Amino acid sequence: MKKLILITLALFFLACSKDEASESFTSKSSEEILDNETDQNLEPNLSDEELEGAYTLSEIDNLIKEEFEKEFKGYKRLENDEKSIYLDYQSKLDSEKSSWVGPFTASAQRIVLRRDERILISNGDGGLAVGVYFCDVITYRARISLPSNAVGRVDVPTPSGYNNLTDLSIGITTYQNTGPSGTELVAETTTIFVKYNLLGQTLNRTIPNNLQDGFPYTYYYITF
Repeated sequence: MKKLILITLALFFLACSKDEASESFTSKSSEEILDNETDQNLEPNLSDEELEGAYTLSEIDNLIKEEFEKEFKGYKRLENDEKSIYLDYQSKLDSEKSSWVGPFTASAQRIVLRRDERILISNGDGGLAVGVYFCDVITYRARISLPSNAVGRVDVPTPSGYNNLTDLSIGITTYQNTGPSGTELVAETTTIFVKYNLLGQTLNRTIPNNLQDGFPYTYYYITF
């Protein structure tokens, strides 16, 4: 009788140990699966085939800057602040008592800089998952004539695109050049029109904001 009780107790403890081991194994496996899924969502694995021929936004930024410099040789970039004041004239602007003339407006022209480019988007803008997309890169540019002895500034429109595609800051970029025929001020902001993904799914989404051809830039100038 005593032997039977001991055997029964041994079998009971053995069954409990197996259940605990099974629960422990099942719990650990679930955690591992969960971790793997999380990692995959945060850092999707893109194949070499998917990445082939794709540009990063920083690379696209460098390409359009090179193209701009060829077209607008001699133009100098204005300071990237809310007033976009021409850096070479900062000390003069601080000392001059002249006031800004304006406001005036100039219409933005929609220009497609790069068409159907494969672009790697990984910043989450527009609710897009990390991946390669077929996109158009579009700038909205205004070319403004100023008096030859003037310096201009342009207000940042609302909404606005990017002022560059490297750090993806919202705003505008402004340039100025003085030549034989006078002074020209150039203002532009850039958007990305995401057409479709690698699966061919149509998106037709503009990041960071949807802008209209011909929207007004507000500008001012000061003369010396």
